[in-house]
Amino acid sequence: MESKVFVSKTVNGPMGNRPPYYQKLDARNAYNSVAVDTRFCTYCGKSKHTVEMCYKKHGFPPGYRRGYNASANNIMVDESQLQYESDLICSQPQSGTCTGQEDPSLIQKNYENSSIALSQDQIKGLLALLQLAQLDPKSHSINQHVSTSNLVSSFSSPSVESICCSTYATSSLSSSSHIAHLSVGRLKKQSTVSRSSSEAEYRALAATTCEIQWLHYLLKDMHVNHSALTLLFCDNKSALQIVANPTFHERTKHIEIDCHVVWEKLHQGLIKLMPLSSTDQLADVYQAFSVCSISSNYFQAGNDQYLFLSLRGDSLPIFNTPETLCNSTPHPSFCKSSLPYNKRGTIHDYAKISISNSLTNARSFLSLVLHYLNLPSTSYEPTVLALEDCLFLAQLNIDFLSHAFETTNISNDNNLPGSIAFDLLTLFSATLTNLETCLEGLQSSASASNILNSLSAPLSNGTQYCSVSLALFLHAWAPNTKEGRLLTKRNDTFPNMEVGARKSLPLQTHKSIIGRKLLQAFTDGVSVRKMVVVNPYGTGDFATITDAVNAAPNNTASSDGYFVIYVVAGVYNEYVSVPKYKKYLMMIGDGINQTIITGNRSVVDGWTTFNSATFAAVGQGFVAVNITFQNTAGAIKQQAVAVRNGADLSAFYNCSFEGYQDTLYTHSLRQFYRNCEIYGTIDYIFGNAVVVFQNCKIYTRLPLNGQFNTVTAQGRTDPNQNTGTSIQNCSILAAEDLASSNGTTKSYLGRPWKEYSRTVVMQSFIDSLIDPSGWAPWSGDFALATLYYAEFDNTGPGSDPTNRVTWPGYHLINATDAANFTVSNFTLGDFWLPATGVPYFGGLL
Repeated sequence: MESKVFVSKTVNGPMGNRPPYYQKLDARNAYNSVAVDTRFCTYCGKSKHTVEMCYKKHGFPPGYRRGYNASANNIMVDESQLQYESDLICSQPQSGTCTGQEDPSLIQKNYENSSIALSQDQIKGLLALLQLAQLDPKSHSINQHVSTSNLVSSFSSPSVESICCSTYATSSLSSSSHIAHLSVGRLKKQSTVSRSSSEAEYRALAATTCEIQWLHYLLKDMHVNHSALTLLFCDNKSALQIVANPTFHERTKHIEIDCHVVWEKLHQGLIKLMPLSSTDQLADVYQAFSVCSISSNYFQAGNDQYLFLSLRGDSLPIFNTPETLCNSTPHPSFCKSSLPYNKRGTIHDYAKISISNSLTNARSFLSLVLHYLNLPSTSYEPTVLALEDCLFLAQLNIDFLSHAFETTNISNDNNLPGSIAFDLLTLFSATLTNLETCLEGLQSSASASNILNSLSAPLSNGTQYCSVSLALFLHAWAPNTKEGRLLTKRNDTFPNMEVGARKSLPLQTHKSIIGRKLLQAFTDGVSVRKMVVVNPYGTGDFATITDAVNAAPNNTASSDGYFVIYVVAGVYNEYVSVPKYKKYLMMIGDGINQTIITGNRSVVDGWTTFNSATFAAVGQGFVAVNITFQNTAGAIKQQAVAVRNGADLSAFYNCSFEGYQDTLYTHSLRQFYRNCEIYGTIDYIFGNAVVVFQNCKIYTRLPLNGQFNTVTAQGRTDPNQNTGTSIQNCSILAAEDLASSNGTTKSYLGRPWKEYSRTVVMQSFIDSLIDPSGWAPWSGDFALATLYYAEFDNTGPGSDPTNRVTWPGYHLINATDAANFTVSNFTLGDFWLPATGVPYFGGLL
């Protein structure tokens, strides 16, 4: 199991936070600057040190041998703080007595005879706490929670010989479970002055690192084996960069020693630094004098005992059965039948069991799809294509659920940072979308009717498993995001990359910028790993886009930089796919109508909607700039996708999507479109992603005779999915062919493709092509009460809400509700969009 530490700066007094080791170094530096050392200790009567650094008073460092230099990680304990914490513990009702006082002679005797290098104050505190706590000796667990003005840490080891409890008391609940509560606060005057935020943050980081080292020494002296890395979360990017590259500390002042000690412990494997959003900074709770409750729950399952930790204001309730929790899911009966009824546990325990069940079911479904694909009777092309879609989507679900299962189980506490919880919520939502897409493909193929009958039940079970997991996860780890936050507009990273701006594209000297910033002239540049050029005329690195994609490295991280493919002007008649293992790939063309990728697959020609796409992106972090994507099948061929996007954290900037029915398939996960043009007729922006369109022009074309136009068809199937389509500051216009027609074609903002369809149009210009009712039904009264369609602050002749539909699910919302569908709140774009270089504004205009 892992250890976790949350750290933030604290400047509550005139001094900054400084660990005792550095106090000692500061004192030595001060000593070296004078001719004579006049220090004298009033405690032991010796010279060359003061009472604040007296080992006889405060205890020798762990492993200290007389005659040798002291350990650099001895953390001195202030007696007043120890007494204060003891008083807090004794203030809670416990069985037995608690006086906070021990026999001084006993303390002295134990201290002199002990082989453990602990101070008298430390031994005194341990003895008092061990006498107070009624711990189960069979648990063989050690749990420690320490809070200071800038520190919250938790250590856990599954097999140890002793029990150490710091500042918390325990009450036994039963023979199989118990809850421990922590209530602790400290007021500590800071010992140093920090003149910059980076300095204060880094000193807090160094102080925490030293305390982590001291805790490891303490556990070692108590014969407790704890070899796992300690996760140290920090919410300051400057501090993290200084650790990653020690040369950065030369640009700071007075923190050289701090820099080296953190860097050293990082490379020794003691700690692992993790970024943390300030929104999720748990340490901020302790910056002012406050009291927090931390609970640890032991859940007995057969012969195994599981420990789950939670940082919450109150202890999580333990349920004897999952019935109450299941009643809050969309499928209560299925939930009750899938979760164990004879296991007691919290909502986190049941959520983890449900995620495990969903993963097992996904693996079984994959095996079943492979079985049908390998049958000799499965030879009809549309059936094979539908099954291949299911195979691809089932593999994605296994990836998503495996990641969710590992993430929720490796953590010592049950409070996931908000951004991580939102990541998992997005993945759970995508698993349901993938199952629905598989079902749609099989239903659209008449030749697959027998296979559809066989796979209907497994698909239904898989959907219910994932729906229950999503509901329990949402209740257990609800992401904590700020609502209504208004951000200023970001500077454009690609200011010169407008339509047709071939000559001004700053990529002509690509060979000289490998490993540097893509656009060095701009503040918000893009980190580039490597760049290649695609030129169909033979003067580039590759002649086709597909070859360039295949040359990209596999499974890179965002920190590695983007693999940039520069596609020069030309028409590329090829079907391009960016697979899931081609991550953080950026494709840049010469401009709309200059670099064109085109194809003509359609449902009428035997393709599934999913596989009719000219361009498909799945690899995380995909970015496209200055490219036109086409599907030229025409309105007569029905569904014909130009782009299918299922890439998480993907962005399209200054691109054009041209088609008729189902032009842009925003399939799943988080997406962003800025300054784009979208052309189509029926449902031409559809899918079930978490997607925001910003500053885009949406052109409705002329459909076939007797047809009407719908801009959107959002596909949300579960009320707990975080998906939806948000259209902000866009223009909804008639294309040239529709504008020049006789004006009898009706056009609508959207219709509900699925039961919980969700679309918001806000702060946009809506032209007169949109019917006064605004929205169209799918079939009868389907989804009219469960959908969520909303408008806010729109302009133009088509924006008048007077004659809008009166469905229960339609809303005219205010600014507070609209803020929930902005880039910052709906997609959490502030966490990932800056790295793409695509401009955006996070809030309302």
